[in-house]
Amino acid sequence: LLEAYEHGVLEVLELEEARIVGHANELKFAFMQAKMDLYQSAKAATDNQGKGIYSPLALVTRYHKGSLSILWQEIHFKPNRAGGKTKYYRQIRKIAEGYQIPKLRSRATYDGELVEDFELRARELRKYWSQLMELKKAVRVALSKLPPGVAAALAEKNARSVNRLIPRSQENSGHPETSGTV
Repeated sequence: LLEAYEHGVLEVLELEEARIVGHANELKFAFMQAKMDLYQSAKAATDNQGKGIYSPLALVTRYHKGSLSILWQEIHFKPNRAGGKTKYYRQIRKIAEGYQIPKLRSRATYDGELVEDFELRARELRKYWSQLMELKKAVRVALSKLPPGVAAALAEKNARSVNRLIPRSQENSGHPETSGTV
């Protein structure tokens, strides 16, 4: 019973984890799509004809070993020896509650408002993820702190209830539970 409870509760929490990771990935792809749409409209504007328009900001998600990160990075290019360009990434520092929106906006070009909107949504996901991880930890701690006798008693009670339901032959007449005599 205890094991079923533990697996049931933790399974629900893990399903919620997967849902949050999915939302984080959706947020990342929605940002990239909105940025591409904004780029196309900015490039088509008459005052930007023939000019290179570039905004280095990218929203990145990473789920690794049970930890979710929703980060902002700058993507830059530098010339390499072969005459091409090499892409490199620069992490942007984050404060406890998220990224500083004025700093993000200062690094953005045409997508400043977009960056602000998506950072606010990312903060909500980060906060929800943190709360979920605290709950998961609390459940594990609570289950691990049960007195040893409670787990054993629950397991024994479960075993006895199953044994009473199983019909026994008269060959086990010496055992009180199976013979029907007390």
